[in-house]
Amino acid sequence: MPETLQSQSRARIALKNILYLTDFSAPSELAFPFAAGLARQYGAKLHVLNILVPDAFAVTTPELAIEVEEGQKQYADTQMKKIISRLHDLPHAARVHNGAFWPVLEKEIRDEHIDLIVVGTHGRTGVRKVLLGSTAEEVFRGSNVPVLTIGPGVSAFGPATQFRCIVYATDFTPASLAAVPYAFSLAEETQSRLVLLHVIRQLRKEEVLGGLSIADAMHQLSETIPPDAVLWCRPDPVVVYGDPAEKIVELACEQAADLIVMGIRPTGHASMSAHLGETTAHKVVSRAACPVLTVRG
Repeated sequence: MPETLQSQSRARIALKNILYLTDFSAPSELAFPFAAGLARQYGAKLHVLNILVPDAFAVTTPELAIEVEEGQKQYADTQMKKIISRLHDLPHAARVHNGAFWPVLEKEIRDEHIDLIVVGTHGRTGVRKVLLGSTAEEVFRGSNVPVLTIGPGVSAFGPATQFRCIVYATDFTPASLAAVPYAFSLAEETQSRLVLLHVIRQLRKEEVLGGLSIADAMHQLSETIPPDAVLWCRPDPVVVYGDPAEKIVELACEQAADLIVMGIRPTGHASMSAHLGETTAHKVVSRAACPVLTVRG
């Protein structure tokens, strides 16, 4: 591994400003304990943001659109007050903004120096994803800061941020390796077991689609380990054959992982990626029983 990557992987990650993006739905509610828990753990300020998108009212008459928009704003303000009442022990800021989704979100990230976004997702798949899109995927594909996505398979019970086992999945591309600092820093911060996973793509038992040999893959996984990591943990390298998304979710389940960390590639415009077929990252987020941290390469 180049020395620059080893140096990068040892940089401790500072989370000073965490953004909890909510639409007040059940998936957003499921994500709240993770946002608040991480803010407490890192001593971070928690920013709560709801975005009311005007396009949602474009199909009605102007008069009705105004009435509906005002009703939505009143509802959002009421729900935001409920969230604020649960943040008395945390430095926080809460905002309801009306505007186009991405400009509002990008301004929030820039102006508030956001280090991490936490978002819940319905985990739409198949035709429903293509037709309705996935706001969570739009966020983690487009955001220039890491995104912690809480999928529909995540349990609402137990301490949200007591990570005891973290799985870092990599295909060794530069985009994938962008997540290395986060995997190691979070594991060190929480004293978690760290599993390093590479999946050699395989459609059928006899058909391996290129990729490395197991020995080569194990060597590359070992090269991602910083020299001084042995002082606090001994990561477990694992190489398996199969479909990447299926094997990542399967291994995370077998290891009782509390977090999956992945580096991802941007896919054109973020709003377009939300309507694409299921990518590996989207499949993992939709099916995993634990949160997924994605870092855009």
